[in-house]
Amino acid sequence: MLAVERRIKMLERLAADQAVEVSGLAREFGVSEMTIRRDLRRLDRDGFVRRTYGGATTRVIRAAGAFEVTQSARMLHHAQEKRRIALRAAELTVGARVIFVGVGSTVEQFAQLAAPRDGLLVITPSLVVASVLGTRRVQVIMAGGIVRQDELSCVGPAAVECVQRYNTDIAIIGAAGISARRGVTDLDDGEAGVIRAALERTERIVVLADGSKFGDVALSTVVPIKRVSAIVSDASADPVEVDSIEREGVEVIMAEPDSAAQQQHGSVGDRDE
Repeated sequence: MLAVERRIKMLERLAADQAVEVSGLAREFGVSEMTIRRDLRRLDRDGFVRRTYGGATTRVIRAAGAFEVTQSARMLHHAQEKRRIALRAAELTVGARVIFVGVGSTVEQFAQLAAPRDGLLVITPSLVVASVLGTRRVQVIMAGGIVRQDELSCVGPAAVECVQRYNTDIAIIGAAGISARRGVTDLDDGEAGVIRAALERTERIVVLADGSKFGDVALSTVVPIKRVSAIVSDASADPVEVDSIEREGVEVIMAEPDSAAQQQHGSVGDRDE
């Protein structure tokens, strides 16, 4: 097992148990206690955990039996798949002039990888997305409000009022869960409320989600599945759930490996001539 894989599993264990001991992790992963301490020091330095005497505690926000790991930790999980999904999603924004960009690690990858261009307007409640795109040739409107520190996004009446002002060509959003029965769902109802308000003003809804989200149902429904235009995911998505979603008239696009995706990738909102 690679070190990064072991650390991801440690974060998952912490999310479930809230605290771990060095000795227990060493037995579980078949490595020395020194290796586990080194892993925990790295995770603590990166802001993922809090080290304690003989172990560590998590930085987790619980919601209706589910959990959210810190934003930085989520960027590690399924990182390659999220990158491929983000690259493929960029192709779907060709020709768009006004885009709503939501919240989540895959959506943040979209912002990181998007090729900037003049004349593009982005509305977002995400501080991460705003900070990335705001330093490029992109005009950004930040939907301000109460900041969720774990997600680095804005929620509340002010954020809802802001996104309701603008009509958009396309909305790029993430998901905690996707199912044909419950639609696109989120762990936080406040965040879901902001996204719902934005989706009322858009022409096309595109959801970015790695295959692990298919079949999951989180706390709050963001949008019914029939309102979704397309979902960009990867080959690990449950084929039964994919089939059920496609029967509802939703296009499910599987992102290709990096080499193929990069060959086809164009700029956000416009295609190179």
